[in-house]
Amino acid sequence: MSIDKIRHILQRKAVIFQTGGFRPTNEIGESWIGAVKWKKAEDEVPKDIDGTEMG
Repeated sequence: MSIDKIRHILQRKAVIFQTGGFRPTNEIGESWIGAVKWKKAEDEVPKDIDGTEMG
């Protein structure tokens, strides 16, 4: 099978969505896109576009 054939098989359209617009409820089933809950002590917490930690 050629590389082009494999690429064609694996190719998918991107899914674009917008998050936010509400305050977290801390419910167990709530989505935490971008949240960092576990990390090594030496790891930095990622920051959003405004420079705010995502932890």
